[in-house]
Amino acid sequence: MFKKILSLKTFWISVVIFAIAFILLFNLVRILFEFKFNFSEYFAFYFTEQRLSSFIVANLIGGFIYGFLTAYYRFWKHFKVGK
Repeated sequence: MFKKILSLKTFWISVVIFAIAFILLFNLVRILFEFKFNFSEYFAFYFTEQRLSSFIVANLIGGFIYGFLTAYYRFWKHFKVGK
């Protein structure tokens, strides 16, 4: 079933959608709690030469992991019920 799910184009579209949603929501929550909705302070902190690459990589990895696991569970549940 694992290979069957991974071969679906709709699965990968779901992974991307969930990843983007996770990245946006995670960063909004981070801005709320760490920076009290001070967007300029947030951008000044993370968008520096020292932090930008690790910020992007961490967001992409976190988003991909969340998106993959969430989408896989949803597709697995669908195929499990369908049997």
